[in-house]
Amino acid sequence: MALSINMQQAELEVDTMSHFKNKQLYKISDKLVNEVEINFFSKPNNYDKLHDFSNLMQLSTDFQYYIANWQPIGISNFKGSAIFGAYYESGNREKTRNRDGKDYTSIKSVQVNHNVFDLNNIQLQQGRIFDADEYILTGDNIPVILGAEYTGIYQLGDQIDIDYYFQTFKGTVVGIVQPLQKIVTNNRPELLLDRYVLLPLMSLSDSPSRLNNNAAKYPVFFKALLLTRANGMIISELDPLSIRKVVGSIAQKTGFDQFSIIGADGLRINTLVQMTEANRFTLLLVSSLMFVITMSILLLTLFIKTKKNVSTYKVLLISGATLNHVCLMISLQSLITYVIGSIIPCLITMLLTSFSIPIFLTYLLLVLLLSLFMTIMTYLFVKKIFSKLDIVRELKG
Repeated sequence: MALSINMQQAELEVDTMSHFKNKQLYKISDKLVNEVEINFFSKPNNYDKLHDFSNLMQLSTDFQYYIANWQPIGISNFKGSAIFGAYYESGNREKTRNRDGKDYTSIKSVQVNHNVFDLNNIQLQQGRIFDADEYILTGDNIPVILGAEYTGIYQLGDQIDIDYYFQTFKGTVVGIVQPLQKIVTNNRPELLLDRYVLLPLMSLSDSPSRLNNNAAKYPVFFKALLLTRANGMIISELDPLSIRKVVGSIAQKTGFDQFSIIGADGLRINTLVQMTEANRFTLLLVSSLMFVITMSILLLTLFIKTKKNVSTYKVLLISGATLNHVCLMISLQSLITYVIGSIIPCLITMLLTSFSIPIFLTYLLLVLLLSLFMTIMTYLFVKKIFSKLDIVRELKG
């Protein structure tokens, strides 16, 4: 059981971090603060500049534009417990906020673009990831993907009222993530998704100046969405000078240049990659040691059992059974014992992994191989024990 879970989880984490290995990470940070931000958004065409800048960053083939932004959202009539609260881990509990007669609870959430799914190798236990057209805002309906601990609280297809940047939306659950899935975010190198709601970081279907009267109707939502999309991470093998040249060209085309390119903490990412690879080795080593110890105990038990039941085997031999028949009978008993003994760990594995099919199949394969191995070992071991006994003398008493 331990080996099955460790193999799958370690392989998944190593595969995920391999996408970031030996890559340069840069962070786009806008300079729009305080009065500068107010002056910038006082001109309607600046909304368009910011919109065009993030779009061209997303479409660039010179690097991968990556956004995974921690952003709490409000959920009306929330069914979960306090552990899903946006600030639960820090010991704070935010009060519910009333909008349009509904009380919204602040919940942990992360906004993601499509590169987050590709680079982090996110696995779902139910449903699907976001479709390409769902990253474009066209109405008040948005899809959501829930972390593993939401299993049993919400189901696929459930409708959820969401307060997102002070704008209300109707969310539809389209997927539930497998347990222990992690992603790299703008704020930290590793984020466990079990208690999070994933939202698609959406682009606007048209230039902001043409939508909702120059974005005056939803000023907070438009500003926040545009700023979030413009403050992403760049993942590339290009050196800093080349990245500045590429991004500078995009800035020149769009007219938005009020940002800085910051070298992200590549040391932390590379350290995390190395730790993940070392973690896989450690997990497999510990599992292998557990296997050796368990097999040794089984063989010792088999030796004691065989020696203790010699009188029973003598009766079988007197009754006409051959020595080979007795060895096969003991091997078959052992095989049945191994198979029955694997049922409870199988159930535990499925519960711990929320019925993960890959882990279940890995477990069954290991059970099959180890049962076959132990059955053969049992046959050889028992035959060796009997070869050291004087059978004729034992039968004479």
